[in-house]
Amino acid sequence: MAYEIKLIKDKRIIEIENKNEITNEDMITQTKEVIILQHEKHIFSILADFASVRVNTNISDVFQFPELYEQMGMDHKSKIAVFVSDIEIKTEELQFYETICLNRGWNIKIFLDRKDAIKWLLDSQR
Repeated sequence: MAYEIKLIKDKRIIEIENKNEITNEDMITQTKEVIILQHEKHIFSILADFASVRVNTNISDVFQFPELYEQMGMDHKSKIAVFVSDIEIKTEELQFYETICLNRGWNIKIFLDRKDAIKWLLDSQR
């Protein structure tokens, strides 16, 4: 599997740890799994770790995600930190993703540091 979904229980965070190469289909599948877990556990902080992954998507794939979140029933209380590092995706695509998500009412932020991403998620829980 190209990803693993786990709970950081003491922090009430759902973490998606992506591995190797991720396709658009993988991202859709993991989003569905996160939504199910989110509804079961009532956890709205999500850490999407793309730090050691090659992402195989294009700009049109990126554009569809905010709409898919809505269609799949993701809660708008969700706060999603996307942690990237040595990722093979253009910075413009990341900025575009963050902007279109924010414009559509999703609370998403891109981070280059995992600790900063977790801190941002925890700040919302207080």
